[in-house]
Amino acid sequence: MKKILITGPSPSDEMMTLMKNQGYEILSPGVLSEDEIIDALVGVDAYIPGGEDMVTEKIIASAKNTLKVISFNGVGYRYYVDITAAKKHNVAVTYVPHANSLAVAEFTVTLILTLMKKILIMNKETKSGLWHKYVSQDVSGKTIGIVGMGSIGRLVAKKMYYGFGCKILYYSRTRESDIEQELDAKFVELHELCRLSNVITLHTPYTSETRYIIDEKCINFMNRDTILINTARAELVSPIALRDALVSSKINAAAFDCYYSGKVPADTSEDTFGLMNLPDDKFILTPHAAYNTVSSNREVDRIALQNIVDIFNTGSCINQVV
Repeated sequence: MKKILITGPSPSDEMMTLMKNQGYEILSPGVLSEDEIIDALVGVDAYIPGGEDMVTEKIIASAKNTLKVISFNGVGYRYYVDITAAKKHNVAVTYVPHANSLAVAEFTVTLILTLMKKILIMNKETKSGLWHKYVSQDVSGKTIGIVGMGSIGRLVAKKMYYGFGCKILYYSRTRESDIEQELDAKFVELHELCRLSNVITLHTPYTSETRYIIDEKCINFMNRDTILINTARAELVSPIALRDALVSSKINAAAFDCYYSGKVPADTSEDTFGLMNLPDDKFILTPHAAYNTVSSNREVDRIALQNIVDIFNTGSCINQVV
């Protein structure tokens, strides 16, 4: 019986039974440190890392005698898995594309509405006894700039176009002619997108090339009413440039479903970038939870486990990256 280590939440009982019937034993000890993961991988054939596990070369090298597959249960494997080490030690790496795209797209739209309608700051002040009626913005007819027109970017574009009649601009590695035709979307260069968009939302993969893709120069092209949404990786945006722009009201507001240190410091006064203490109408932060819905989690678990089965049954997988 092959063993699969899962360091995130356990799959459903139904999925566990299905895998057992196919000859797999699921080990699900919960969150582990790097050294604990190394110990837990002894004799294990496949590994599904938890949400914040960094699958380092140390981990991969220690498990190379038995470990054959790392099945990343999401899209952003480049950030969490040392791909070079996996290649070096002949360990296959798979990922789960698209399964949580709808959840992230819905979360993105929610952040846009929350900031434009100033819901959080009004809720906080009203509950504290203040009756300050902030002036909010209409969403309908605004220009939405999408950086990265993959599966999530496409869904956001469609929801904003069909739901609110927004104009869609986008910047991406490739032109998407079908989206251009369906939504009358326009491909523009990044600086042009920053200059023309009321809302900018980031859905591009995090790589060495996209690190700080939104830098001070880009932010200087934005307008005072611009809202920046980031449900991808914090490192797509220069934190110093962002803080300065928010403090000086160079841009209106920002919402991140991610942070630079992975998790925020327990004491917000220790926040290196000075974003944590900004008011709710300036900066919203959530703990990289956009993907985390009941239905998307179920589908991610199913595909992550099926990727392992495919590798062992056929030697390859449609979602294999190494």
